[in-house]
Amino acid sequence: MTISLTVRNVNAALAEVLRMLKYLHIQEHSRNGPVLTLPEPIALTYKHPEENILLGAYRNANPFFHYIEAMWMLAGRNDVESMVRFNRRMASYSDDGKIFHGAYGFRWRKIFENNVSINNPDRSIMLIEGGDQLTGIVELLKTTPNTRRAVLSMWHPPEDLNRDTLDVPCNTHAYFNIRADQLHMTVCNRSNDILWGMCGANAVHFSILQMYLAERIGVGLGTYTQFSNNAHVYTDVLPLEKFDPMILDAESSNLYDSQHVSPPIVFGPTFAADNRQFFRDLSDTGCSVSLDVKSPAVVIAQHLANSWSTKAIDREITMNVAGKTPHGYWRRGAEQWLTQYYYRREEKGL
Repeated sequence: MTISLTVRNVNAALAEVLRMLKYLHIQEHSRNGPVLTLPEPIALTYKHPEENILLGAYRNANPFFHYIEAMWMLAGRNDVESMVRFNRRMASYSDDGKIFHGAYGFRWRKIFENNVSINNPDRSIMLIEGGDQLTGIVELLKTTPNTRRAVLSMWHPPEDLNRDTLDVPCNTHAYFNIRADQLHMTVCNRSNDILWGMCGANAVHFSILQMYLAERIGVGLGTYTQFSNNAHVYTDVLPLEKFDPMILDAESSNLYDSQHVSPPIVFGPTFAADNRQFFRDLSDTGCSVSLDVKSPAVVIAQHLANSWSTKAIDREITMNVAGKTPHGYWRRGAEQWLTQYYYRREEKGL
């Protein structure tokens, strides 16, 4: 059997999935330690995938890292340097400290060829204007809207099966189809951490991919279904006695309300060039200051990067920059995370 759950957004999803896990879990051992696992695969459907950032203090998801990583993916990158500015722990998933073997965006921008390595050691960045998987999916759905062949592949058997690496893709494929002039997406995941993956990074990265493709195709945003073959939580991260879906229920009921409604992210015709410029401009601190950027999606990234770069130096400037982020959900997420950040610093006397 498969567990099926349909929710409005990611906040509602976390509450419901943790409630299921609390009462239905089985205890297992993994290579990274003990886990609580749902007894069956789960198909989780978001009716509003644009409400994609976990708001609320319970999980305290990092919007700066999640959003900029999504832009990094759409740029087709696999370099470590760009991401460690926003999350130092990312380096621990690289085999050589330079590139990530399983970087999704790098693979999105690549047409796989048999017996050809997808990670050329001489090229840590892959930037392609056309001929990649995403462009192929856009062209296919534009010309054949009723196709069932719009498949995005992230798993490459010659590179991934039985490979000794720190970074094997957890999300393996995504399927896209158009119904009633809306783009619907199903993502398949072989192993999904509920806190960090399913209702954290995955909800952001793949919904942004879905918004990006819908805009390029010229259709609306449909549902996003995440199929996870194994959904779990590590007990050292969230012990069973600390599961509190009641808190999450209270948070999810009012975080995405009429005062904070925002439309899907807009990318615009200059997105590809602006996104490349964004990553070229990133300083060691994570600041990006190019004034030539016109893409709304990249402007959001700039505000998040710039507020991140000053967070340990000047609270007033940081909150002011974050407060001008031109998108309601991401502005609110940034302000919430920074509030928690400064609260923790005050507790430590910093």
